[in-house]
Amino acid sequence: MPEPTTEPTPGAETPAVLTDGVPAGTPAGAIVDATRRAPIETGAGASAGAPDTAADTAADTAADTAADTAAEARDAPRAGAAVSGGAPGVPLGAQFEAYAARVIAAEDQVLFQEATRCVDAGALRAAYVMTWISAAESLKRKFRELAARDKKAAAVLQKVTQAEAQHRAVDMTLLDDAKTYGSVSDAEHAQLQHVYEMRSVFAHPYEHAPTPEALLAAGRTVVDAVLSRTTKLRHGFIAERVALLAGDAHFLDDVRAVVAEFAEEMYGRVADELHPYVLTKLWDALTPKVPDAAAAALVRRGRRFSLAYLRTGGEALIRRIEWSVVLPPHARLVAPVLTDLALFPHLPKIARDMVVGHVLDIAGGNATFLAVFDALLDAGHLDDRQRARVDAALDAVPLKDLAETAVAPARYVGRVIAEMKRHNWYAQNAAVAVLRNIGPGRVAGLPAAAQRELGNNVLQSADGSARDAAAFLRTLASRTPDEAWPPEFLAGVVAECFRNDDGAVRFKTGWMDEALGTLVHVPEPRRVEILDDVAAAVEGGQLATSLWDLDEFDTVVDVIDGLGDEALRDSPPMQRLRRALIDRRVREAAAEAAKQGAPEAATGGTTQTAGGDTTATGPTP
Repeated sequence: MPEPTTEPTPGAETPAVLTDGVPAGTPAGAIVDATRRAPIETGAGASAGAPDTAADTAADTAADTAADTAAEARDAPRAGAAVSGGAPGVPLGAQFEAYAARVIAAEDQVLFQEATRCVDAGALRAAYVMTWISAAESLKRKFRELAARDKKAAAVLQKVTQAEAQHRAVDMTLLDDAKTYGSVSDAEHAQLQHVYEMRSVFAHPYEHAPTPEALLAAGRTVVDAVLSRTTKLRHGFIAERVALLAGDAHFLDDVRAVVAEFAEEMYGRVADELHPYVLTKLWDALTPKVPDAAAAALVRRGRRFSLAYLRTGGEALIRRIEWSVVLPPHARLVAPVLTDLALFPHLPKIARDMVVGHVLDIAGGNATFLAVFDALLDAGHLDDRQRARVDAALDAVPLKDLAETAVAPARYVGRVIAEMKRHNWYAQNAAVAVLRNIGPGRVAGLPAAAQRELGNNVLQSADGSARDAAAFLRTLASRTPDEAWPPEFLAGVVAECFRNDDGAVRFKTGWMDEALGTLVHVPEPRRVEILDDVAAAVEGGQLATSLWDLDEFDTVVDVIDGLGDEALRDSPPMQRLRRALIDRRVREAAAEAAKQGAPEAATGGTTQTAGGDTTATGPTP
């Protein structure tokens, strides 16, 4: 038995060690065919004595190896025996089956399973030959699949097809072009070339059979470098697609869902190591077009593609890109994309700072761009310095501009409230216009306390004779308002009629009729809560020092009695509020009389209200 060779480590070139006295390092092409007495060539210029194509037929293999079957049977271990250098105690066939399980394509499985069956039969030479054939045929099949989408692959396939038609060997052509195309690395090319050269040796009657270790090494090389990999597109395909994305407005609809689907499909077809290249190639093509208004659709589509591609690749792709190098020249195109909540947190710190700075620079006071920070602010992904920079930029934008963008109202509602608190009709009217532009839907997304404070200040602005605030109140109270405003906002409008900022009871009756009228648009459970809350304050709350005239209680009762909506006026919660006003009026009058030392009976009489209620009228003259 020849000395067994050592199984090569993954990624290293398989050592050219032959058996039966052939010196290590002897080129396979220099070994003389004992029958033909001619050197066997191994490259693209192989002689007619070498196999014609990568798909040598089983008949050729059988003819070449038949004379050596007896010697192989003597020298090779049985398929069920443990193999030195392989997995201890594991039969050779079982180890080869483990390789077969990693073969992806069904077409490749057919040929590699033939090699496995040869191993089971103890025909190691035939197994070695079939192992190489499975690799060569897989490379050819992959070029055939790629040819439909990649001109470079199509050119390789045409060259191979022509060579086969002329009965010329194509094994090394396939292998060399696979390296040039990028399907295999330089190291993998060297390992596969060695497998091919040894296949040429073992396929001819030199009385040299592969050792089990050499066969296992060949199987692992072929599976690792070729058979376990899906067909992936490379530079030619990428260049074509980038040219279309960056230059043909009609190539792909710029609807987000359509672009995202295309990006995900392309990501799955491109070789894994080329994903960063796809993006940088696209960004190189689109960046010069960013300032061109005529190219806006192309730029928009490019940004949406970039977002979808980066999302598909996830954190692993984001971390493979050298952002400190890539981002500066492409900042105006790419920085807005990187503010996406799924991308920004995975950027390195320096890249996050660059994104914030570039987007703020791009915005230049344009509130539309600033809206991209909303999700990051809400999620807490901006550090203190980044948040301060964004807040300063928002503060510099006029309120009316902010309200016309997607910037969350929570970012500037404090400014709206502050403007309505100013004793300036122009400021108040402008703030009310901003509020109406924000709209009920986005106001409903604010915290309840902020909604109520907005309602408070609309009422107080109207009470201060701000014309637009008054008009807004009339709209809110109409039977068919333009839009349904949120209950918490309307609760603030009502509350402002009855309590000051400190919660003390006082009345603003100028727009109370409209304020109470807005409650018809509040669902009953919340309407009951609002009125009961006001009634409780009237009944037991502290009176504001400004409420010195008890006749104001009567005025409020008159407002309630004059409500145009009978159902609202006569509803139990409204009537509870009315009773609380009357009772408090009586108690306050009695307390005032007691302070003056007058007997209770001397407080005068009582009078009947329009509803038949008895109220105190104060001291008798």
